[in-house]
Amino acid sequence: METAIEQAGGHGPYQKKMLAILCGVFWVASCYVMGMGFYLAPPKLICSDGKACSQATACGHSYTKDTQSVHGMSYEWDLVCEREYVSTLIGVIYFIGTVTGSPAMSWLANTVGRKQCTVYALGTTCVILLAGGFSPSPEVIYGVSFVSGFTMAGFGVGTFLLLDEMVDTEYRNLYSGLLFAFWSVGTCSNAVLFYFLDNWRHVMLIYAVVSILLIPLVCTLHESVRWVIVNKKNVPEANRILQQMAQYNGITDWKIEVHHVRFQGQEPQESSEGADEKLLQQMDAEVHFTDLFSYHRTRTRVIACAILYFGNNLCYYGIIFALSTYIGNIYVNGGVLGIGEIIPSIVTGAILNHLPRKAGSLVSGFLGALTAAGAYLCILWPCDRTSGGCLIADTSTAFLLFLSMYVFASSFMMLAIFITELFPTRYRSLALGLCNTCAKVGGLLSSTLMVLRGFAGVHPLLIIAGSSFIGSLSVLLLPETKGKELEDY
Repeated sequence: METAIEQAGGHGPYQKKMLAILCGVFWVASCYVMGMGFYLAPPKLICSDGKACSQATACGHSYTKDTQSVHGMSYEWDLVCEREYVSTLIGVIYFIGTVTGSPAMSWLANTVGRKQCTVYALGTTCVILLAGGFSPSPEVIYGVSFVSGFTMAGFGVGTFLLLDEMVDTEYRNLYSGLLFAFWSVGTCSNAVLFYFLDNWRHVMLIYAVVSILLIPLVCTLHESVRWVIVNKKNVPEANRILQQMAQYNGITDWKIEVHHVRFQGQEPQESSEGADEKLLQQMDAEVHFTDLFSYHRTRTRVIACAILYFGNNLCYYGIIFALSTYIGNIYVNGGVLGIGEIIPSIVTGAILNHLPRKAGSLVSGFLGALTAAGAYLCILWPCDRTSGGCLIADTSTAFLLFLSMYVFASSFMMLAIFITELFPTRYRSLALGLCNTCAKVGGLLSSTLMVLRGFAGVHPLLIIAGSSFIGSLSVLLLPETKGKELEDY
């Protein structure tokens, strides 16, 4: 398969077209979760004395909302004081949707195909964003949040694998880095849209329109030839896709065909197309999540990857919550966080061809632990904050938190590529979906780190540092895959 994709122009005009379209899909996929900071931004309150005041001061007394606040759901529906819990509940419901949607959508990508899964996710997203844009109450947003979280896994698994499985080995990492970067572009675009529109309904409807426009573009793409052969068991269709891809890439002087190679004695012989299909039909028609645990090799790998993914998301979102308190302006916050994720995605994709997966994951885990621990030590630095004498300590803390976020964002992308190389096409989407589920559980639990601090007295940054260090050791159970061709069976 690697040879066939390369000879069909594995990084030609067709792959560039596919990258451009799927980057748009990833951008839309991030619009809801990366925009929650704006959708649910608490309004600034003005107390009866005409001065700005906190919710703790305003609750139980008369107050008004500052019109300069972000006009999100909290502003429109007055989600403050006794109704403040609604904002938290919307965010929690979203993560519950991702936890349940990751295995479901990864199974769909394995059953109906990567392309079809992406189309279904886009269509659902369009409908749910329209419903959100016209929602009359927070109760409707509960459903919007759950379905948005559920379908996001369709983008994350189907879209990522559709690109990865159709690009040759040399350029696969760079294309993946550019794709992940557009998830972060969504963070920046949210900041820009809210700054100029200042109305959450308008922003949501814009993303709904973009979703509609992307559906016919995705339909112009071919299905992953790996999935067509391995899961759909249709060798003629796979060969047609390869030939059409080659023609789009300007290769017209020869015909590309994929066959199984059988060994008789010492001489390998190509089988006929009919023999290929007969062999494929003898294999199991469908695989399930339990099959990942039926063999020692896949069982060890999926457990280790799940631990790595869980720890990465727990640490990443924990750092995001900590970092947001150091950047005062919400628009600057969105822009800085977005750019902070774009850079590591592109840089990691560019250098990953030369970076061993095991060593890279270990180094990322150790660096994440060091930067989080360093930020904690800066917080402890003795200084007088009442007189503004903590500028150096606070600046150092923010810098280390930003660097830590950079490390965890790079690590997440590296792990996603690592998983695609560890598992064959037959199980790849299931393994990625299962690991994504563990990652979202980590993201959900990250919001409880402050609660743990109140009960156990352990600072969240210490939990993040420990989780990053211990979790990264799981990579020692995995084989090295640098330069390895993707497996199919």
